[in-house]
Amino acid sequence: METLKKLLNSFLLMSIIEIVVGIMLLTKPEIFQTTLSYIIGGIAIAFGALNLIAYFRDDQIYGELFKAIILCTAGIFIIARPDFIFKIIAIIFGLYLLSDGISSLRGAYVMKSNADNGKWIPSFIIALITTLLGVLIIVNPFAASGIPFQLFGISLIISGVLNIYNGGITKRYFTKIQKQIDQDKFIDIE
Repeated sequence: METLKKLLNSFLLMSIIEIVVGIMLLTKPEIFQTTLSYIIGGIAIAFGALNLIAYFRDDQIYGELFKAIILCTAGIFIIARPDFIFKIIAIIFGLYLLSDGISSLRGAYVMKSNADNGKWIPSFIIALITTLLGVLIIVNPFAASGIPFQLFGISLIISGVLNIYNGGITKRYFTKIQKQIDQDKFIDIE
């Protein structure tokens, strides 16, 4: 049961991070995009510089020179074109939403099969929306008429809220099972 509690707590923390990043993307998408591009580009340039130093220090290994050129060029390109990196991030994010949505759909199905009440319906609807958003982002990662960054924020907020909701239901369900197990342990023998 302790492992489950740790898992649910980490799940809750990840959901809160999703919501915070979603709010950031919703309110200040251009700052988020530019800052992240500068960081990724700077890291690429730094690794390129390290490979260039290794090239001159270690008897001119040609692989290091090639890596240095590629990394520095990629870093400069990313800094100059911050929108490019976000097309790649959009696809990765779409894949994340798709897998999260499919997992949540499965969770809603399990909830439906274990209880005849209607508590599974909100989970199912939100999971379906998350799955469809993931597919939409994968298919069209910011084309000319593209999806604005605010959709990223909205998607993350929806996913985070869904995860918190499902985590709460799961925690209550397992608490109920644990209480039942604890009650069954103490049987009076006359």
